[in-house]
Order: sequence, then C-alpha cells, then structure tokens
Amino acid sequence: MTDTQPGPSPRKPFWALAVTPARKDALIDEIVAGSAPRPLYYILLGISTLIAGFGLLTNSPAVVIGAMLVSPLMMPIFGVSLGLARTELPLLRNALIAEFGGVALAILLAFLLGLLPLSFTSTPEMLARTSPTLMDLFVAALAGLAGCLAMIDERISPALPGVAIATALTPPLATCGLSLASGELAGAWGAFLLFFANFLAILAVSTVIFIMAGFVTREQVGSAGDVTRRYGVTVIGLLVVTFLLTQQLVRIVEQRRTTQIVSRVLTTELAREPNATVMDILHDREDGRLRVLSVLRTADALSPRTVHDIEKVLAKELEEPVDLFFRCSITKDIAATGSAYLLAQRNLDGHFTDRAPSPEARIVQVAEQTIRDRLVNVQSMRLESVDLIHMPVGPVVMASIQTPFRILGLHVQSLEDEIRRRLGDSTMRLVIRSVLASDTTSQGTVLIGRSHFDNLPPEEATMAQALEAAAKKHLETIPDLSAPDIDVVRDEDRWKVRADVYGPRVPAPSEVRTIERRLASVAKEPVTILLRARSDIIVTGEDYRTSDEFITELTLRLRRANAEPSPSPPATTR
Repeated sequence: MTDTQPGPSPRKPFWALAVTPARKDALIDEIVAGSAPRPLYYILLGISTLIAGFGLLTNSPAVVIGAMLVSPLMMPIFGVSLGLARTELPLLRNALIAEFGGVALAILLAFLLGLLPLSFTSTPEMLARTSPTLMDLFVAALAGLAGCLAMIDERISPALPGVAIATALTPPLATCGLSLASGELAGAWGAFLLFFANFLAILAVSTVIFIMAGFVTREQVGSAGDVTRRYGVTVIGLLVVTFLLTQQLVRIVEQRRTTQIVSRVLTTELAREPNATVMDILHDREDGRLRVLSVLRTADALSPRTVHDIEKVLAKELEEPVDLFFRCSITKDIAATGSAYLLAQRNLDGHFTDRAPSPEARIVQVAEQTIRDRLVNVQSMRLESVDLIHMPVGPVVMASIQTPFRILGLHVQSLEDEIRRRLGDSTMRLVIRSVLASDTTSQGTVLIGRSHFDNLPPEEATMAQALEAAAKKHLETIPDLSAPDIDVVRDEDRWKVRADVYGPRVPAPSEVRTIERRLASVAKEPVTILLRARSDIIVTGEDYRTSDEFITELTLRLRRANAEPSPSPPATTR
C-alpha cells in the first residue's frame, strides 16, 4: 500500500453552477489565453476602438454595436477576477496589463481620431455615455453575471455576443478619447467613470460566480484577512463609484423634474399658438440662471413678446431666473379645407387620434376655412395667411389676401358674420389686409384672363386683334391719354373691351359711348367698354407719359447704347 500526498480539498460548487472538471480546465485555459497581452489582442482592441469612434461620430447605433462585438476587453476582467480569487499572480499581472494597457490604447486612438479635421459635433450616442448613473452599474453587474454564466455553461455560450453588447466597454473609452480631443474634460471623466463602473461591477460579480462554481479551493480563498487584503481595493472602488453614480442619478432626477415642468408650461402656453408643437427641450444652468432651448414645429416664428411672456411664467414655476430660446421649425399641416391644427398621431392600436385644438387655434381654423370657402371660385384672389391678435375688444382675426382689386367693407362684414355664426362667438372681429397685385404676360397686364390664355378660333382671334387696335387708336385720340393695356374677348352676343388708361384726367362717359359705337361698327356686334382710369403718370416739360412707357423707353435706350460699337481710338502719327 502506497502513501499518497493529499491535494487541496476542493470546494463543493453551488449545485446550479456545477461544471465538469474537463470544462473547468478548458475554461481556465481560455481565460488565461484571453488575458495575455499579445499583439493580436491590442490589434483587435484598436479595430474595435476605431469602429466605435466612427459609430459615435456618425451617431450610428449599429456601428457602435459592431464595435462592442469585436471588443476583447471583457476576457481580461475575468482574468483579473480569477487571478485574485485563486491568488495566481502571473495571471493577475497579465490580465491587469492587458486590461489597462488596452484602456490606454483605446483612449489614445480615440483621442487621435478626434484630432483629425472631421469637424464633428457631440452626437446623442456620445452624450449617452458621458452621464452614467447608478442604473448603469446595475446593468453592468447583470451583464457580468450573464457573461460568467454563459462562459461556465457551454450550452448558453451563444449568448456571449449579447453580453458583450450589454457591457459596452469600448464605446465609453472611445467617447473619453473624443471628449479629450475636443477639450471637454467633464464629458471625458463621465465616459471613463462609466467604463470603470462596468469594470468593477463585472469584476465583483464574476469573482462571486467563480467561487460559487468551484473554480477556487478553500485554501485559495484563505482567511477573512486574506480576502480583505485581496478585495479591499475593489470594494472601496465600488463604494466610491456607487457614491458618484448616485449623485449623478440625483442630478438626473432633478433634471427630469425640471424638464417635466418646462414641458408642461410650454405645452400650456403654446396652446394659443396655432399648430405649435414642442419637439425637444434642452436645458442647462449657467451663472445661476436656467438656460432653456426648445425646438418647436410651428406655422410661424414666435414673436419676442410671446417668448418673453412664456419666460416669465417659467421663472415663476421654477422659482429661478430663466433664459428661454425657441428654435422654430416652420411647418404647416394642410387639409382639403386649408390649414389643419388637429395633430394626427397613431395610438398603440394603430389608429389615428386627433388632439383637440385650443380655442385660439379653433378661431384661426374656422376663419381660414370660411375665407377659403368664399375664395374657392375666385382664381384672382389668394389667401396668404391667417393670424389671431388679442385686442381689448376681443379676438381679432387678421387675414392677408393677395388681390388685384380693393376689398370693400361689405365683403368683410359678410365674412365676419359667417365666421361668427360658425364659431358661435359674436365678439370675434375680422380684418382683411389686401395685398394688391397685378399679373403681367408678354402681352401686357392681364385684364381678362381669356384674352391671354384661351385658344380662340382664327376668325374670333383676328377680330379681337382688330378691335384691340381700334380701341387703342380711338382712346389715344383723347388729349394726353395713354392706353398701354387692352384686352378684348367675345362674350355671348357682344364683345367686351377692358383697358387701363393713364392721363391727367378721367375720360367722360360720353367719350366712352362714342368709342363703343365706333368699335361696334367694326365688329358688326355690340361692344361694351370698361376703363380703369389711372393717374400715376410721369410728367415732363414736354408731355405726359405713363410709368411703363417711361421705363420702356429708358430700357430700350440703354440697350441701344450697349449694342453700339465703341468708337475706334484716333490713329496716331509719328
């Protein structure tokens, strides 16, 4: 009978984490190999860092996820954990060199990438990694737990790519380097703190799992003093990180409270602005004042007075000074009846839901629809805008209409009565701002649209030209009268002549009747003339001239002067 030297007594593993000796040996070899600071390890980490850097700069979540899958930073963390637990100094040394050497390499590469002339700005993917909270520590702990379990049990090893995505070790380091390159030290510290929190959480959780799974013997665990010496730094680091992340979480909760108040106030105050929707809210405190930037989708830019009034309400609600800025994205929702102020959205059932408009928005909506209903058959008039003004007498709707002629008070009264009837509000007032406009083609000012745009039969077109020439001839026999624009069309049993005439006096009705008789003898049919007399003429020492004639003569004179060849310089004699 031979004596055998007793080996270290194995620690019985937790039943749910039991692995075979062969799997245990293979896994230890895998961790030792993955924790070695080899050139291939650093090459792979460099590739992962550059992928993450470009993904962060382009704000591409898919590219950032690809960098997480390539990153080899997790295996050295398991090496540090196993080296501490088993008191294997070579493994611990190699793992620490690989991990923190890789950290330095990743930050350096990202820093150099940030120095390139790429003209980048902070992206949401970068900002998301500069403000870690206690939640990120919990996620890292759960990811570390899942990673250890996936490594121990080869049946769930395919889940390792998901674990790599959850831990997100390389993107925070890339964000840290990019922030350093742009001189944003606070952002760099926040990103590094996120990585360090992930590192400590994975380290702590993986140590517990390795011990529970029987990777560490009782002798390797050692006494309580040994455990304290080995893990004291890790525990202190976890406590410090937890304290810092808790403070950050408290700040984020306060920021979200501020965001909720700002959002509520803006939504309430902007309800009076038709089609105004809050798209985004950003805020920051500087020099004891809250600076708020809100991105709006609105039909028109807000006035400074409106911004000032909302700013005062915000300062009262938040009990601190506020500087408010609106970035207005000008958009307009159009329905068949005009502008739509009911913002259609989809609910979770996939159906459209409409937001009821505010009373102010409803006034504008009803007023615009009423005016459009009246103008639907009037092609020469165009509704430009409809605004609401609050006056002591009540709400006043200001409608801007482009029109070739003046709008009379009785037209406004008719529209105002109809809008009041549809609204059920007798206090509403309507003001129409007429924007006078005229249409001009190569034939001159459009007085009758058919004369410029209809395809007339040859006989009718010939007669129209003859009547136009005759009308111009007879009108300009009146002393000092000019008729530059004349349109002629046939309407049922008669011809219609419309003309703009310019002169120091208005033609008398008797003169118009005389010309009508002369034109009727040419057309062999009745002729009706309608003149629009204008007095905006140019008066010189010789004659009267219309503005169009004066400008036309001046333009032709300049063209002739530019077309004439310049005289040759006189020949010189010696």
